[in-house]
Amino acid sequence: MSSPQSFATITRSLGQQLGLAKDLYDYGVQNRQADLSADPSNPYGWEDQFFQSHPPQMYASRVNPLPLPSSGNQVNVNQLRPGFNYTINGQVAQWTGSGFAPVDSLGDAQQ
Repeated sequence: MSSPQSFATITRSLGQQLGLAKDLYDYGVQNRQADLSADPSNPYGWEDQFFQSHPPQMYASRVNPLPLPSSGNQVNVNQLRPGFNYTINGQVAQWTGSGFAPVDSLGDAQQ
């Protein structure tokens, strides 16, 4: 693990772990009370909702980008998932749902 690529992978991994924790916290702050009022029998229902829209695999793809899903020589756009990173001709980009956005060194889409 002494190569610059290994260091970059570890840095991206730590960044994405922190990003997941922050996103989960922010989502909880915004939704915990309303969700608990709606269904007091499930105090962690907001976490289920969060992980449906923010699966851990999405954060993992920002560390190790996925190959483009294809059928033959054609990219299967219906299998692309918003927020996931993919490798396109040696470059990494994030699918936004309508196109690809470039990513920064931590694997996050650039605004």
